[in-house]
Amino acid sequence: MYEMHPEPIAGKDELLWHVTSKETNASALCGRPLPPPAPSVSLERPAARERYCSSCMDAVGSAVQHQPRRPAAT
Repeated sequence: MYEMHPEPIAGKDELLWHVTSKETNASALCGRPLPPPAPSVSLERPAARERYCSSCMDAVGSAVQHQPRRPAAT
């Protein structure tokens, strides 16, 4: 299972979203260490710009592609 973690970009009204594993959420799938979400990161007011870490998204895509398929229910 995965979670999204916002990282505020210093000096900008911008968030960069990373993906973390629920089992080990101290670092993103891209390898970047992430501190706990700061109380100053308000998700009630959207940032002027939000984007997703491409390395994290690639890691999720790769994990999903390599999961075994479940047999169809009959």
